[in-house]
Amino acid sequence: MAQADGVVANGSGAAVRADINTQLAAAFTNHSGATAPSTAYAYQFYTDTSANQLKVRNSNNTAYIALRTTDGRTILPDGTDASPALFFSANTDVGLRYDSTYGSLAFIRDGVKQSVFGRTLDGQTNAITFGPCANQTTTVNPTNGNNANKDTVKGVSIQDDGPVHIATADAKRPLTLNMMGSYGTNDANVTKHLNFNTNGLFRFGIEWNGSAGDFTLSSDYRLKENVVNLTSAIDRIKQARPVRFNFIDNPDTTLDGFIAHEIGEVVPESICGAKDAVDENGDVEPQSVFLKMLVPLLTAALQESITKIEALETRVATLEAA
Repeated sequence: MAQADGVVANGSGAAVRADINTQLAAAFTNHSGATAPSTAYAYQFYTDTSANQLKVRNSNNTAYIALRTTDGRTILPDGTDASPALFFSANTDVGLRYDSTYGSLAFIRDGVKQSVFGRTLDGQTNAITFGPCANQTTTVNPTNGNNANKDTVKGVSIQDDGPVHIATADAKRPLTLNMMGSYGTNDANVTKHLNFNTNGLFRFGIEWNGSAGDFTLSSDYRLKENVVNLTSAIDRIKQARPVRFNFIDNPDTTLDGFIAHEIGEVVPESICGAKDAVDENGDVEPQSVFLKMLVPLLTAALQESITKIEALETRVATLEAA
């Protein structure tokens, strides 16, 4: 380690030679030392042995800038959107910066964040955002479809705990999942595209059997208890009111179906949501119907009807034979 002032003082031959050797030693060792050299010049190198960093003096000769660690790692300044720390010669406003606001890495193009690693829209960490949402500066809940500033949620956010948000400029949430190849085991003819689990246990999913896609529900006998036969199905199904209707926003299309709260009185587990519910803005929060939940009741009602028909057929056959 050696440091010097860069000036060889007048003196005797031996003294001058010693001063020259000191200046050379300082130059060869990058003015290394635990503290900065007392004399500094613009663009001067300095190896800070206390921090194990190679530094260079800035052009104004006012401070040292850390360049590398002495074990070979590169040190970059935080940078800004306009001047990213790592940039390309053709475009100085295209590159990579450290976003100290969120403790994340931001990819910059034309001076604007295009994607961020380490931040989600709602302020969480360890995630990825792409598009205009990467440039938002306030905490935004991506699941809220009523954000006033639509650009704050426009784009893609992939959170570290799994949720994926894809939003358009009008704050809609379209989501497309594309699976390549098969997934899962014991599924020779079924490809699982999307599984929904609770605590690691499969509940329902979307599957493709090679010719059609559909929702599938968990129904393994090993997950059930207190199993009894469904009875009085005809009496219950007679309470259902099938109707024809059109949705208000699609008056030209007539459909068959049920009114949610009405069929919910017959099969309560087939309904999601509450009757007459509204959100904080007074907008309708519609009830939904899980039509698959009606299948067991319909099947039981059909079986009861078949039993009655068969009994009637037996009686008719007996009367005809008399």
